[in-house]
Amino acid sequence: MKKIEIEPIVIMLCTAGRGGMRTVVESYKHDGLFEKWNIQLVHTHDEGSVLKRFNIFIQALVKFMYLILFKKVALIHNHSAMRGSFWRKNVFSTLARMRGIPVILHLHGSEMEKFYYSQVPWGKNKIISILNKADVVMVLSKSWEKFVLKIAPDATVKIVYNYVTPPKITLQKALQESKNDTVNILFLGLIGKRKGVYDLIDAVKKIKVVCDRRFKVLIGGNGEVEELQNLIVENDLQEQVVYLGWVSGEEKESYLRSCDIYILPSYNEGLPMSLLEAMSWGKPVISTRVGGIPELIRDNQDGMIVDAGNVEQISSSLMELIESKEKRRQFGQNSRERIEEKFSDKVVLPQIDALYQHTGNWRKK
Repeated sequence: MKKIEIEPIVIMLCTAGRGGMRTVVESYKHDGLFEKWNIQLVHTHDEGSVLKRFNIFIQALVKFMYLILFKKVALIHNHSAMRGSFWRKNVFSTLARMRGIPVILHLHGSEMEKFYYSQVPWGKNKIISILNKADVVMVLSKSWEKFVLKIAPDATVKIVYNYVTPPKITLQKALQESKNDTVNILFLGLIGKRKGVYDLIDAVKKIKVVCDRRFKVLIGGNGEVEELQNLIVENDLQEQVVYLGWVSGEEKESYLRSCDIYILPSYNEGLPMSLLEAMSWGKPVISTRVGGIPELIRDNQDGMIVDAGNVEQISSSLMELIESKEKRRQFGQNSRERIEEKFSDKVVLPQIDALYQHTGNWRKK
């Protein structure tokens, strides 16, 4: 009887929790990477109680053990953030190495550098060891590559940018989507200090008293929602700021399509998916010079880059774009072209294909 060949699989490890990491993985699946490489997704974490998260971890561990023991696994693609995510994912990487399976450690954590320097010497040495042992450390920007090689010079580091698939809409139509007299400014992300949402509120307070144009700031996300809502009321900004709740799917697409300006004044980032998505819709963007953002946004071409925490710069940048429709149009056009040239599925997915092909163990056993 002819022996049936078992097709090798790739195991992808990721959280099921909301955020940029999950968005990246969902894009991989939507754009055919899962089907092309026979990827089996294992969720190692989710939002919820400690008990729920522990159960998910144990279930993931059991599933992972079954796959590496009884399936032909060519590669592990391990999506990792910092803190608990980093240590959890190392359990899976260690088990894979014991089976001789190559591991791509894909770093997403926006505060990875802060996480490393907060460790005691033993913790720092362990992080360095994990980075050095990975077959490939996949990072989101040149600044992250520089950091990883600074602490772990023996690591094999590859830069692969996050990407978006540009919407199937012409650039001209994308630029015409917003037709309201009110200038709509959109923020999507975790509500809290790290994403700069409180700095945005302070900037709105400044703009409110001097701006001649009508504007509205739309904030979508989860996190410190009650504190945000209290600040809106305490500063009498109900007319200028609207909290949308958690926004995803078609609702998110609708807001991105119709907004006039997208803002993300973060203190720490990797390469934010929300900025990529907004730029793909031809929107001018305002963000900070942290992480990979300066590699994405060309200041005063695609949008405006400010210093994290600088409310004066945030407010003046917002004012400039609110008052100039022509500047919004030109920056938006440049944004869309920037995505198509360097941060689209057509550019980035072939890089992942090449990395998989080079790193994976595709030899017949």
